[in-house]
Amino acid sequence: MSVRVVQAKLKLEELDRIRKEEFKQQEMWEEHRRRQKLREMNEKQRLNAEDEFKKKHEELRKHERLPQPGSKEQMEQVWEEDDGMAKEEFDPRTFFHMHGKCVCMVRARSSVRGQVWVGHYTHCYSTVLL
Repeated sequence: MSVRVVQAKLKLEELDRIRKEEFKQQEMWEEHRRRQKLREMNEKQRLNAEDEFKKKHEELRKHERLPQPGSKEQMEQVWEEDDGMAKEEFDPRTFFHMHGKCVCMVRARSSVRGQVWVGHYTHCYSTVLL
């Protein structure tokens, strides 16, 4: 590997480590604040607050599972939702003819802290870096 690639990899690893550490600190701070508020409450208020916290936490855990990009499940979803075809009639050959054998993932650099934005652009199996 070239020196630039190694340097970029090390820099990305360091940024990732920092991001994870900041997230961990934020989560610990929020938990600390929540526990402080619980200490200031009477027993009945504390039980109600704990129940609400548990309900919110469970709601966050229950989310719709998204299909892996490029998987058969994702192609069937495009077939059904975007193309308006019946799921039972899914035919890969027809799908690829309809979409020109191309469903694109677009990656663009954001001006904010060099973040990478990933989104779907039409439908294509190559990744385009802008």
